[in-house]
Amino acid sequence: MNKPIINQLLMNSNAPKFRKCILSFFLPFVLLNSGKSQPPKVNEVDSIFNIIKSGKDTAAISAYAGLSNLYYFKGQQDSAIYYSNLGITLSKANKNYQLTRLLLGAARCYYMKSINDSALLLLAEVKPFLEKENTANKLMYNNVLASVYLDQSRTDEALQLFIHSANILEQPENQHLKHKLFGAYTNIGQTFLREKEYSKAEEYLDKAMKMQEYAENKSQLIQIYHKYFIIYSSTNQLDKAKVVMDSAMAISNVVNNLELKQAVYVNFGRLYELRSEYQKAKDYYLIGLKLTDTINNNSYRSRILNNLSSVSNSLNQMADAEKFAVEALRFAKEINSFEDLNYAYGNLKLAEIHKGNYKQALAFAQLEFAYADSLSSTASKENVRQLEAKYQTEKKEKEIADLTLIKTANELALVKRNRLMLIGGLAAVSLLLVLGLLYRNSKQKNLIAQKENNYQQEQIKFLERQQQVVSLQSMVNGQETERTRIAKDLHDGLGGLFSTIKMLFSTLQHEKSDLKSEPLFQKSYDMVNTASEEVRRIAHNMMPEVLIKLGLVQAVQDHCNSINAGKLLEVSMQMYGMDKRLNASTEIMLFRIIQELLNNIIKHAHASEAIIQFNRDGNRLSVTIEDNGRGFNLQQTDNKTHAGLSSVESRVAYLNGKLSIDSQKEVGTTVMMDFLINEER
Repeated sequence: MNKPIINQLLMNSNAPKFRKCILSFFLPFVLLNSGKSQPPKVNEVDSIFNIIKSGKDTAAISAYAGLSNLYYFKGQQDSAIYYSNLGITLSKANKNYQLTRLLLGAARCYYMKSINDSALLLLAEVKPFLEKENTANKLMYNNVLASVYLDQSRTDEALQLFIHSANILEQPENQHLKHKLFGAYTNIGQTFLREKEYSKAEEYLDKAMKMQEYAENKSQLIQIYHKYFIIYSSTNQLDKAKVVMDSAMAISNVVNNLELKQAVYVNFGRLYELRSEYQKAKDYYLIGLKLTDTINNNSYRSRILNNLSSVSNSLNQMADAEKFAVEALRFAKEINSFEDLNYAYGNLKLAEIHKGNYKQALAFAQLEFAYADSLSSTASKENVRQLEAKYQTEKKEKEIADLTLIKTANELALVKRNRLMLIGGLAAVSLLLVLGLLYRNSKQKNLIAQKENNYQQEQIKFLERQQQVVSLQSMVNGQETERTRIAKDLHDGLGGLFSTIKMLFSTLQHEKSDLKSEPLFQKSYDMVNTASEEVRRIAHNMMPEVLIKLGLVQAVQDHCNSINAGKLLEVSMQMYGMDKRLNASTEIMLFRIIQELLNNIIKHAHASEAIIQFNRDGNRLSVTIEDNGRGFNLQQTDNKTHAGLSSVESRVAYLNGKLSIDSQKEVGTTVMMDFLINEER
């Protein structure tokens, strides 16, 4: 189904829209390219067993591979592993050429059961022979290894392998493997989905859907619908989420795969939970849990049990909520899943609060916060962004390499010409006139070659500057993403914990009225309240909400008001032509620049007054910040490292602006910045 067909389905949907949507917990299965072979039909099983009984080892090995493939596509991984191992044993004894394929098939099944250690051991057994294998087996090795990495949250390594596979498949000499691009694009989209990069994920999923005729079976279409469901449910597009899951349900009714059928029911449960239809959600989750018992996967069990606990809380069925949370905790500990442990402790905390057991609720809240902290993956996200930037700039790097080769060839040609001139001069003294003409001609050629060389040098410098801008943009975007993450963690994590503690203090104060007269109790309560306000203030400073909602001017004015309230510095603001807002990234960068400069004034300038001026004329914006402080020596500053000024210079460069500083001792400092604004809201 290509993109226009998806849009047509969505346009025909009459499902109501809802305001609030949180991230779907269920991450569906990673597509693994398994070659051109299709799973044998069920009515062929008897024929396969007859082949095995015939006693011919080569035929038996192929039959075991067929049985393993059959049960893999049915979602019965235990049976698939059993027949793979029989085939591997027989293949090793006969040194059969199908050994690599059987090992890769078994590794794929172990991954599907989340037994990643066994999968990695089988992949290590394949690796020494991989160089001599065909392209299809090499791609299958890459995809299974990348899928294991993705399961282990090694997202950067997984993305690198998936992109490498896509590059191989896009080569002209691999046209016979073009059908595998469907799975390759889906895997890249899955990786971005794990990092919640929804626009990038949808971009690659759309590429896959354009090649859906190459899908090897209906199961792969169900898997890609799951990924679309996560994008739509996570971005509050519940109508679209309902349409794609209806399509997945229709296919799952004709596909004999228990794992995919279980995933469809769980996602329907998630959809109804987001739509606040909690009883429907619980019914679908219970069907999914029953199917999970059949396929025997503890990872799926813990996630579904956590969801059942959550909807039971919403239905005020507290006994069920606690029972499901305890079971989820048991399975999460077995598989050592920090995400599921965090979720389970959160559900147990709510159950204890409902029972009035605040001491135990606090203990569960602390465990929930501890496991939430363990889930941090900022470095992995940054590596993913760096790999994407590298992938997008490969063409520029190739251009630089080509230009460097041209420059070297020109230099060699110039050296050869000079040698010929010298030999000709020594050998033909009598032909001075001819030599003079040759010299003149050579000189002209040298000038042309020099001009060409200079031009090539300028081209190289230009492309290098472009690369530096890309690197700078990645670094600044990473900083802003990190600020946003820390602000959210402070607000949602520590802020929530402080709110729970304040609630417990208030409860104690009501239950034991004599505590009000205890100075130590009152001082403890005041300190907790002060700490809570400080966390909110820090989170607000890292990413002010007013900057996102009302824009740069109002955010700067609020920041000035906060400084003025401290009475250490009087800051005023003047503006002209700032009626329209700038684009979001420009406003954030300008706010960080002004924030850093005001901090420098407060820390170092010893000033009593400061003025901020905005002057916008068309697409030209000038920003000036002046103070009456003690100033500084610019020449001495240039020889030292100043993190504040370095940050300002980097952000001005990011906006392609110009920065100038004029400072005189005991007079003050003026910082002037000019920008060209190309886009507006």
